[in-house]
Amino acid sequence: MISEPFDESLPATIPLAALALAVAFASWGMFAVMAVSIQQALALSHSQFGLLLASPMLTGSALSFPVGYLADTRGAKMVLIVSLLALVPALVGLSIAQGYNQFLLTGAGLGIACGVFSAGLSYTAASAPRRHAGFALGLFGAGIFGAGISYYTAPLVADAFGWRATPLWSLMPVLFAALFLGLMGDSSARVHTVSARGFHRFLKRTRLWRFALYFSFLFGSYIALVFWLPGFLQGSYDLNLHQAAMVATLFALPGSLMAFFGGWLADHSGAKQVSWTVFWICFVCLFLLSYPPTTLIIQGIDHPIHIRINLPLPAFILLTLVTGTAMGLGKGSVMRLAYNHYPRHMGTVGGLMLAFGSLTAAVLPLLFGVANDITGIRSAAFMLVFGLLALCMVSLFFAERHSRDQQLNPRYDRHLTI
Repeated sequence: MISEPFDESLPATIPLAALALAVAFASWGMFAVMAVSIQQALALSHSQFGLLLASPMLTGSALSFPVGYLADTRGAKMVLIVSLLALVPALVGLSIAQGYNQFLLTGAGLGIACGVFSAGLSYTAASAPRRHAGFALGLFGAGIFGAGISYYTAPLVADAFGWRATPLWSLMPVLFAALFLGLMGDSSARVHTVSARGFHRFLKRTRLWRFALYFSFLFGSYIALVFWLPGFLQGSYDLNLHQAAMVATLFALPGSLMAFFGGWLADHSGAKQVSWTVFWICFVCLFLLSYPPTTLIIQGIDHPIHIRINLPLPAFILLTLVTGTAMGLGKGSVMRLAYNHYPRHMGTVGGLMLAFGSLTAAVLPLLFGVANDITGIRSAAFMLVFGLLALCMVSLFFAERHSRDQQLNPRYDRHLTI
């Protein structure tokens, strides 16, 4: 628990931090659009293109945890501003890069957007009133909608000024966000030092790794599906690229924007209860989405009866909309769940969660392709996400059982108590 009193009003710095996150993640969406032009210009293979797209997520996975730790121990505001400014050389480099290796290096530099996320979590947790922490963290987390917005703005800039100008247009929002954050009062002046021994014990806590697993599903698989859905829709429902992108948006936008509502629900109904509800909703939807088109042959009295089971497009849209909404709610509730246990170390905890989420987002698209090649079933991607969700639900079930055992017997496995 936190001993310091909190102001019960929601500080204006929190929406500003969410805007900074939106600006940072907009660079990912911009890069995804720009990568198509890079592939055409350099005649990249599918594997080279996949590695190029995954480069920000891979470096983001490596950077988010140490940046979050620095935010907790050195001051979140300073680390947040530095992380934003670190995007500048990567954006400039993208506009002047020539060969594949240069694009790969500068694209990897965009991974610092994950550092903005983990530092922003620490900044928001230090600023938010305790009883509204879920709403505040969810509002901040909703800033990842910036990646979706840039899917629409980046092509407009590329058409008007050329694709090499696209990164330069992202510079101004980044600089303005850093400037505004610098002008705001430092509401995150409290820092918390952790000894080497204490840090080692901190990492041994199983609860911490469970939260990382939950975020791997709620954030990592969400990002992976956002990148993968347009191609799936084109192949499964014969949509053109524009139509597929519009349908995918119905999954992407609620998957980010509903995070604040999930945090609000967690404040009022309990983070664990909201998380369970989210997982069960996703369980049902992903099971239906995983079911491949099937033809049943029933031997009738006079002749065989063929029954084709296939998910129609309206039903697919509805299921992905519900799944995206649930994932958005889950992001807010899991961040509140982490805050309940680690209010002073949200940068470090959030950084670890984000590291796993980013790594999942980078690896899953590759596994989607492998699963499609092995099984020949397009919906195999949903099967993999369904399997990850099942791991989360099993983990949460045993965690609740362990908690009940501790309540019945306070000495039960007390060395694991956090």
